Amino acid sequence: MTYPKTILNSKIRKAINIFLILSFFIISPIVVLYTTGYRYDLKTGDISQTGVIGVDVKPNTAKVFLNNIEIKKKIPIRVTNLAPDFYSIRIELDGYYTWLKDIDVKSKKSTFISNVWLYKKSIPSSVLNSFENIVNVEFSPDGKYALLTTKESDIYEVKIYETSSKQISTITRTTNEQEPQTSWSSFGNSAYIKITDSVRTTIYLLSATIPDNTNSFIFDTKSLDNNIQWKNSALPAIFIKENHEIKQLSLTGEKIITSNLNVDNWFVDEKNDVWSVDNNKKTLKMVSGTEDSIPYSLNQTENKIIDINSKRAILTNQNETTIIKLNTRESVSIKTDSFTFSQYSNSWLTWSPLEIWEIWESGDYKLVNRTSEIIKTVNPLDKYGVLLLTSENYIKTFDTNYLLSQKLLENVTIKKISINQKEQSIFFWGIVNQEENFFELKY
Repeated sequence: MTYPKTILNSKIRKAINIFLILSFFIISPIVVLYTTGYRYDLKTGDISQTGVIGVDVKPNTAKVFLNNIEIKKKIPIRVTNLAPDFYSIRIELDGYYTWLKDIDVKSKKSTFISNVWLYKKSIPSSVLNSFENIVNVEFSPDGKYALLTTKESDIYEVKIYETSSKQISTITRTTNEQEPQTSWSSFGNSAYIKITDSVRTTIYLLSATIPDNTNSFIFDTKSLDNNIQWKNSALPAIFIKENHEIKQLSLTGEKIITSNLNVDNWFVDEKNDVWSVDNNKKTLKMVSGTEDSIPYSLNQTENKIIDINSKRAILTNQNETTIIKLNTRESVSIKTDSFTFSQYSNSWLTWSPLEIWEIWESGDYKLVNRTSEIIKTVNPLDKYGVLLLTSENYIKTFDTNYLLSQKLLENVTIKKISINQKEQSIFFWGIVNQEENFFELKY
């Protein structure tokens, strides 16, 4: 029998068989490793398992880009089998500011981008038809209400404005030389109005949710201490000092907390124990109760008590803040002088022009951010750790989790500001395009 001539002689066929067998044993493990999430890094020569990126943002109609390639999936998105590396994540939507960050994907770990909101590109609108005669605006911490103080001729009026319903009503009217003092509680929608003349001082206490439900208290001006402290309570209640008595004022009336107290710099804690600072001796001490407490040493003078609970005390002297852990008597000082309370985390935010710190109920604290831009105010924007910062001429957000900031408004003057999270609105008293008014900025 004769065979046709071929170049595939026995040597070549053996070579092909050996090649195919070797390819099988080389490629098969690679395929298995690849499908089980292993990748070879050409830069380092290492073999490592892949990671995952999850993205969940609002609005959920936004587009998500991974290294400038759009991910054609609906939010929430999960991208698997990513080799360990840094990936650029861009989230965008028409009419909103773009979210952009480099994310480090690690081997065998999932990285989640969550609790992220895109902010609207909007311009502020005037809330009031006329800002004439308004001399002061004080916002409630949750941005739902504002107290407006007006002066026309010799008459001062204090009005309450509800930002959601746009309703406004008058609370007090007085003919007085001094402007009424207004204040909101950090712990609920409660406010007081203090009207003082040379003879008597009248304090109106109210709940903003029921503005007609008020209580008024009249004192001899000379016998009343200037210090007024809000009680840590959702219900309207304040502490005042008349002569040598500290009293609690509420919508149900007044009661004496302690008597025969000859101190000036005082504070009532959550147990109604009274503390006092002796700036001459540089000490903090509980001055009520039956037991004589041991004073806590202070490093500075001219201290004012910001807050005291069962675990820590916070004081300031306008140059620095002192935190004392009451059980261990350990103290630390940080260079801040301004404060606001966050109802989301039950913590105090304190800042200087260049730094922001957070102090928790336990007395622990941390540096939140250090910046080269001057900070004027700090307010919590949501429960996930986003802050709203203002300077002399801008409003911006700062996300403490992703360390990202976004300017929402520039070239404006901000005097007072608050956030209504439910309405997703920022309310502020300031100047925009040379117009002074009470403004709303949607975000």
